[in-house]
Amino acid sequence: MAPNTLPTNGAVIRALRVAFGLTREELAAAAQIRDSHLGNIEHGRRDASVPVLRLIADRLHVPLDAVVRCQLPKNFADVIDRLTTERLPDEAPEPVAA
Repeated sequence: MAPNTLPTNGAVIRALRVAFGLTREELAAAAQIRDSHLGNIEHGRRDASVPVLRLIADRLHVPLDAVVRCQLPKNFADVIDRLTTERLPDEAPEPVAA
């Protein structure tokens, strides 16, 4: 992550999801939201409401404060850096039908 750059709610959610070994589909299902909505939140294309952030935080077993205030333990900075430079399997483009 660039110096003086703060993570967004979506980056925090994504880092936690990946650190806990969950796919986007698994977390979305657990939080009872659509996978596409979670993807939009993770990539900063949509803001999440507090009730949705609460559901996500609960399913990740982290305090809501960690997601709302973007407060990750220090070791998660490496996860966020990797996520900003690598494409994850759950983001691979869908195969084109022949």
